[in-house]
Amino acid sequence: MEGKSIYQLFEKQAERTSDQIAVVFEEQQLTYGELNERANRLARTLRAEGVQPDQPVGIMAERSLDMIVGILGILKAGGAYMPINPGYPETRIRYMLEDSGAKILLTKKNLLGHLAFGGKTVNLDDQHVYDVDGSNLEPGSGPYDLAYVIYTSGSTGMPKGVMVEQRNVVRLVKNCNYVALNETTRILQTGAVVFDASTFEIWGALLNGGRLYLVNNEVILNAEKLKEAIRCYGITTMFLTTPLFNQLSEGCLATCKPCLSEAKPYPYRKSILCCAIIPD
Repeated sequence: MEGKSIYQLFEKQAERTSDQIAVVFEEQQLTYGELNERANRLARTLRAEGVQPDQPVGIMAERSLDMIVGILGILKAGGAYMPINPGYPETRIRYMLEDSGAKILLTKKNLLGHLAFGGKTVNLDDQHVYDVDGSNLEPGSGPYDLAYVIYTSGSTGMPKGVMVEQRNVVRLVKNCNYVALNETTRILQTGAVVFDASTFEIWGALLNGGRLYLVNNEVILNAEKLKEAIRCYGITTMFLTTPLFNQLSEGCLATCKPCLSEAKPYPYRKSILCCAIIPD
């Protein structure tokens, strides 16, 4: 996969499995073909706004199909996505936008009044954003260009932006030897998009022809509802924080066969547990 960017690999996957479901949120879903086309339309709008390689583009949205479209659209436009938690204090959001030099912020209609932003705001709910050609664009960035910028918690000072290149994401989820990722993979995204666990969740599914399931925070924070989602969706692979894993291991995961788990503690951060599960 050397020499390929994230979005190029996704486009190849979309060609192969155009009619297969790519992402699901509650009662909504997009196939690979639909996701690719919608992201292409958004990307053209973003390019018209001047998005360039290695340029961070903010995206502030709750888990939704539009969040995934926005992330992919930013990459297709040539930029690097910078996820922002809508629940952050306004001062933190403003700091991230100013420190990163982001000139464009993608968000949803219900969040438009969340803060004053001096750059360009793109409403992901506005259908005019998608009133352009839906075919694949000419490459706007490459594997050595930035994929995303994620800010640290700032627990030891001001938050710092961590920059990750596209080739590093590809190396993480393509032809990996630590977990099987393929067209039968079903990943439940439990990690906040502002944490790097989401990199594995999103691209582990979408670059391998798998299916990405999104659920709201109410489900993630309720162990019984989360167990039911795992069973209902036939989830095969998850990233879990250690406390959440401990909750689930008493019930749902006791009926599953773990084939990979890895925990790594970080000072001032939650441990992240990767567990690939196969329901009985």
